[in-house]
Amino acid sequence: MTLDIHDIDGPLRVLAGPGTGKTHALVDLYEQAVREGVAERGQILVLTFSNGAAEEIARRIDERLKDDYGAAWISTFHSFCSRLLRENSPDPERLLLDGFQESMVMRRVLEEMELDALGGLVGVRGSDAFARDLLTFVALMKQNLVHPSALLLAAEASAGDRLRVLAAAYQAYQERMQRGRMVDFRDLIIGAIEVLQSNPTLRNRLRAHFKLILVDEFQDVDPAQFELLQLLAPPEFRPRLVVVGDPDQSIYGFRGTVPRLLRDDFPAVYGGATRRLEECRRCSQQALDAGERLLAATQPSREARSLRSVDHSRAPAVVLAREGDAVDEAFFCAREIKRLRGEWPELRLSDFAIVMRSTTALGGPFEEALRAMGLPYEVRGSGAIARNEVVRFLVGYLESLRRPDDPEAFEGALSSSLGGVGARTLSRLRAHAREESRPLTRVVRRLMYVLNARDRVRYPLPW
Repeated sequence: MTLDIHDIDGPLRVLAGPGTGKTHALVDLYEQAVREGVAERGQILVLTFSNGAAEEIARRIDERLKDDYGAAWISTFHSFCSRLLRENSPDPERLLLDGFQESMVMRRVLEEMELDALGGLVGVRGSDAFARDLLTFVALMKQNLVHPSALLLAAEASAGDRLRVLAAAYQAYQERMQRGRMVDFRDLIIGAIEVLQSNPTLRNRLRAHFKLILVDEFQDVDPAQFELLQLLAPPEFRPRLVVVGDPDQSIYGFRGTVPRLLRDDFPAVYGGATRRLEECRRCSQQALDAGERLLAATQPSREARSLRSVDHSRAPAVVLAREGDAVDEAFFCAREIKRLRGEWPELRLSDFAIVMRSTTALGGPFEEALRAMGLPYEVRGSGAIARNEVVRFLVGYLESLRRPDDPEAFEGALSSSLGGVGARTLSRLRAHAREESRPLTRVVRRLMYVLNARDRVRYPLPW
């Protein structure tokens, strides 16, 4: 099914399955709008989830139109908000932090918080994992437009100790960010919302300026982004607003995205029509049917749908493997890659992909399995360098050198599979340190002296 720009006189929701041409349909609408005089390029706003998607949309549009595209608005939500703030609320001293810098700020916040404020979580204040979890919590609060003071009031009312600690950490983190004139990516969305709410002249100018708004990957939108969209395109104006997405492809719930916004909230807020794209050009019918059965089995309340494949070539079999744990699963994948390359030597390593929800949470066993099988690999995606286990080990190792007497930093370096210390050995060292009531660093240092006394050649002291 094709979309015609002249048929769109208000909000439109497009539900599109995998490989059904979501981006193609969106680019078609953009091209039609420009060529048929519905809107100029500078009057069309295109928003999407990732930088890669924005670049791909811009590339396709430029290939079709081949005109001056200097005034085009094609970007992620965060880039759009950054541009909005830069042009309408400039602050040359504002510093946008990346993920690593955010973690350093949170660790400093935890170091400076009063012990009483941390309550029962004081024992993990030096843990990198705790700092990361707190940042995830803060991000979720910001994506749901929950202010630190509102959360503190809710925490006091609930009388929950853990929620009070989280609220206090959130407030301390945000206060430190404001003192340092620092912002994170979630603050860009919040800042843009505040500018639009407080500046009716700007708000009305942007509403009149954008004659067409196209939103790709709407299943990955969070409540703050939806609020921003309603400020730019109020439902009561019946704007020419087209959102494209697939509820079944929403895999970023752990980052705060809400599939319900596409499925329920958008039609409830905007009304409008719904179109469906159901002809898949990417997958075989066998793969589509297998995916539908899996979704039906895991989500009984989900609305069934019928996707049709237009690819009639012979497709590889869909194999279902059951393994006992994450390590067994990782080694199964690594062995399969090795086996397939043995059977078909023409296959290159770049022909294989292991897709997972989060390389940070799930990637470790797969990296270890691939190394064990002698298979070179690359971790891909935004921020992949920081998620790579090799880089994480090096960062932890350097941190242990910077703080040589800190048992947390030292243990973090030892616990990596790249450190050469097995999990069993590390567990015994920890147990011995607890029994002796000594820091792990001193226990290991004493062990090294003992080993050196037995065999100086085999166990030299590194210093």
